[in-house]
Amino acid sequence: MQMTGARVLSELEPLRLDYAFNGTLGYSLEYGFGYQSVHAFMLTRQLKKRAAKLVIVMDSSKVESVRAMYNFAAKEVDILISDDNLKQEAAKSLTRQHVMVL
Repeated sequence: MQMTGARVLSELEPLRLDYAFNGTLGYSLEYGFGYQSVHAFMLTRQLKKRAAKLVIVMDSSKVESVRAMYNFAAKEVDILISDDNLKQEAAKSLTRQHVMVL
């Protein structure tokens, strides 16, 4: 079954998750994790509400990508999974905001 739009958000309402995994278009030290659509941004917010831990999966090339219009604060993320090329400055910034960087 495939769902799109507002239906996705309503289908998440009754769920309680241990971990929720989501991607991002980019990460800015100043603004956090970025999304181009309000739908993707709202999905991330809903996942945060429903999950004990929100995990963002992002490759290191997305650091300081500023093409997003909707931003999700780094302090709202519990875990970031990235590759070995993640900039040290970004890793330190996330760690200071209590994000576990893997």
